[in-house]
Amino acid sequence: MQTEKPNKEQLTRKYGAQVASKLLSIDADIRLLYKQAVDSVGHDAARITQLAEPLCQYVAEVEMQRRRRRWQQLVLCSAVIIVLLSGLVACETSYRFVCAVTRILWIKVDQSLCTSYCC
Repeated sequence: MQTEKPNKEQLTRKYGAQVASKLLSIDADIRLLYKQAVDSVGHDAARITQLAEPLCQYVAEVEMQRRRRRWQQLVLCSAVIIVLLSGLVACETSYRFVCAVTRILWIKVDQSLCTSYCC
């Protein structure tokens, strides 16, 4: 199993130094575990799969939690936008004012979602 090693510079640019360091550390740990598994059971794919099953289940669970968190953030942002727009419409009937505030809210929510999805 030969995989491409992550480029430290690319990871640092994309995620920042701290996250890149953690990713590289985790990657090194996984490679070491794989090497140890191969050394102890040989190249028997069925045995390696059996040893990796708990890790695969953990990764699937983390991915499911991440998706659920993204969905909750999206629902929360939508609810905030609806409440704020309803308040603006009730208080200020100027169409241009409502459009301007909506655009500002859209930009702010988009920025917050982008930063939360990256990590």
